[in-house]
Amino acid sequence: MFSASERVLYGKRQLIEVICQLRFPTILSISAKEPAEFQEAIRAEFPRYARNLEKLPPKVIGQPGAMKLEEQPTVVNYQFLTAAGDWKVNLTNTFLALATPVYTTWEDFARKLDEVLAQFVAIYHPAPSVWRACRSATLSSPPILA
Repeated sequence: MFSASERVLYGKRQLIEVICQLRFPTILSISAKEPAEFQEAIRAEFPRYARNLEKLPPKVIGQPGAMKLEEQPTVVNYQFLTAAGDWKVNLTNTFLALATPVYTTWEDFARKLDEVLAQFVAIYHPAPSVWRACRSATLSSPPILA
């Protein structure tokens, strides 16, 4: 998966936040009721909980000259945080995400992601068409490498 080049660890953190979001076909049961079973499965590591209602931006529909804005539904976003608040799991009916501003190594991040994902799969049985989208936000441009 990774190249054979030597790994470099910087003295200063180079990333503001690292996020891995896994999207899946809509699972209606996630937004139909509180995810109590999922919370219980990850609560030892992510004891803090919040439920957020998020309004999606309107969708532009139609052809040029006859475009309209179509309102989008409100999304329930369940958030689970570590006690320190430095790791966060977000769950909606279309994605699961893990994010942290204290990223150190891929192995550490992947371990936490695997633990959360294993619980999610055991509880919700998502369709096998899950795809991953990982991203990071850099601290500065250009990054400080010292």
